[in-house]
Amino acid sequence: MLKHRDLIGFILALCSLAACASSPKAKTVPQKAKEVAVQVHNNQRIDVVVGAMGGTLSLGSNAELRIPEGAIPIKTEIHFRFDSDSSLATQSSTRRHIGPTVHIGPELGFAKAIELRVRAPQSSNQLGEGDLSLFIEKQSPDQRGLGLGGTRTRWEYWPAKRDGEYLSAQLNEVYDFRMQFVVEAEE
Repeated sequence: MLKHRDLIGFILALCSLAACASSPKAKTVPQKAKEVAVQVHNNQRIDVVVGAMGGTLSLGSNAELRIPEGAIPIKTEIHFRFDSDSSLATQSSTRRHIGPTVHIGPELGFAKAIELRVRAPQSSNQLGEGDLSLFIEKQSPDQRGLGLGGTRTRWEYWPAKRDGEYLSAQLNEVYDFRMQFVVEAEE
């Protein structure tokens, strides 16, 4: 009888060891989730967290924001959308906007240049390289004269080029305001 109890105890001990060994907790070693490049496509607006792996944000087939690996060192929520108001940058008889106006935020500097690409309309096929710029709206440092609770802005010119079907510009920073490609026409 004693031998039978010892045998049963031994079998139960073996079963306990086998159960622990096959338990997921015993085999699982916590691993840090691997970050991947973001690929997001939406027709009007994108709000997404982008990390060090970068990614591509596409507004339909009309606008694209390419963020290379290492451009943003920490995870940051990026806002990329179309903006309907394009009148401020084109207040000139010799200047006209080309393609949609976009808005990229928040105000942010990049360790590596990002690329904004906007599909070029057919009317821009004869553009010369010197004719094309990207206008970027930026908050004016002088806010004293406004007094109405609004924000005074100014427009900066950035170099741009035609790249196949797209207008393209490299950006080292964005200001959380509008931007649009423009062409200077001769009077």
